[in-house]
Amino acid sequence: MMRSSLVRIGLAFAVAGAGSAALPGFSSALAARPATYTIGEYILPAQMSNINPFLTTGNWSPLFQYLFNPLFYFNSVNGKIYPQLAATYGSWSNGQKTYTVHLNPKARWSNGLPLTAADVVYSYEILKNPALDPYDLWSHLASVSGHGHTVVFRLKSAFPELINYLTTVYIVPKAQWSKAGNPAQNLNLHPIGTGPFELYAYHAGSNIVLKPNPHSLLGRPHIGYLNIEMYANAETVTLALKKGQIKTTEGTIAMPSLPSLLKTKTNRLQKYPGLGNFGVFMNTKLPGLDNVYVRRAIQSAIHHQALITQGELGGVFRANQGWMPPVFHAYVNRTVFQSPLYRFNLARARQDLRRAGYRLGARGIMEKHGKPLAFTYYEAAGAPAQEKEASMIQGWLKQVGIATTPRLVTWPELTSLASTGRYQLLQDGFGVPPDPVAAMSSMFAGSATAPIGKATPGLNYTRFNDPRLNRLLAEAAAATAVSRRIQLLDQAQRIIAQAAPVALMYNLGAHIVYRSRSFTGYLTTFPVTSAYSMISIRPR
Repeated sequence: MMRSSLVRIGLAFAVAGAGSAALPGFSSALAARPATYTIGEYILPAQMSNINPFLTTGNWSPLFQYLFNPLFYFNSVNGKIYPQLAATYGSWSNGQKTYTVHLNPKARWSNGLPLTAADVVYSYEILKNPALDPYDLWSHLASVSGHGHTVVFRLKSAFPELINYLTTVYIVPKAQWSKAGNPAQNLNLHPIGTGPFELYAYHAGSNIVLKPNPHSLLGRPHIGYLNIEMYANAETVTLALKKGQIKTTEGTIAMPSLPSLLKTKTNRLQKYPGLGNFGVFMNTKLPGLDNVYVRRAIQSAIHHQALITQGELGGVFRANQGWMPPVFHAYVNRTVFQSPLYRFNLARARQDLRRAGYRLGARGIMEKHGKPLAFTYYEAAGAPAQEKEASMIQGWLKQVGIATTPRLVTWPELTSLASTGRYQLLQDGFGVPPDPVAAMSSMFAGSATAPIGKATPGLNYTRFNDPRLNRLLAEAAAATAVSRRIQLLDQAQRIIAQAAPVALMYNLGAHIVYRSRSFTGYLTTFPVTSAYSMISIRPR
């Protein structure tokens, strides 16, 4: 399971829509209604502290797709982009420094009021706060203006990948948000959106209930309610799926249970590579891990195929040690992806440790100047597959002479540790924006990191900072020719693979088990838990 956003501990809230009685027993009564579709997920109460799509903490981000829409939608199943609030794809002018988007005139908010360009402009103005702009979009934007149903993005210089970034920004209503004070402090507990659902009720720590939005641009859902049950760990999610108490999950399952889940004829599995890479992230600013040969040794000591087949039971895909996710197809450096230099090889790992100046000590641990090569290894609690895989990796590291002390923490704590750099080794998965340049720069550009102890403005949790890589990424962002971007990103992937700030385990878009016994109409051309699929499914 992947968690790509931080969680801020806060007070849970309760909200009820018209006609809703937020009382004990409401959840079970709701689940009994035939038109109610139930998703189960590992969601901590702290992840419902806010419903602010601009915050990276204190929320459960998959909820946003049901309540809000961006201008464009990135389909992680096929890597294509579709207009959503935009009526059509935008048009370029002024040497690819001006991008004009026309909004769908039928788009309305859940309160019935029309969407206007002013709402879009306001939503992008919010990103001027660097803390709310994780992909640094305003480093490219000069201005965003609009009138009626037309929005104009003016850029500081040519930025042909802009549309990819426009898929990452949910649009919010100016009329509501402008009265709520600082957007960075807006909990947005009574959200108004353009998505196919509205918030109906939230029962603290128990479940989230959504009802159809009658003004949805995507179409009215065929189900009466979308019920999202909250579970404390992957095992309970999986058990609920086995019992039929839930119909699917966003992707959290205890992977050892996958074969038994799929023995049921009406259960289906959707899996696809995507924007998420799992790996062992290394804090490159700390002693030992600041040595490239130590990092390469850790990279070589991980048996990727064993993790895929034994840990994930074939539900994930081989990762590219140059980081670029395979969903970007032509942008993947195939030489790096296929090179045996970045495969499991314990002998090479030991050789690299010797190159780093380490020698085997009396206890079987590599030492340098009498100090053993030992690290604290953070991993996720409550996730059986992750715990098993961490044990496998720690075993391989021990074989080459690297000692580890495991520390189990929650997914939100993992991301917090990564963001602030308060870790040595950390096993986790992180998603990247749907743009090949941003996929690299968000994780490894010098501008995306921060000193240890300070939260990063981007996702560069390894604190890797290479001037050569920074130049390549900056040039790739401005390159107007696809062939040139591919060439530059090929070089960037080679640097990452050789420097090894992260030892990748595998790639994951999703492995989603869903039940087809009582519902039909799943759209497998999209993620089956996506808003597109949720408006398509219907009771049998």
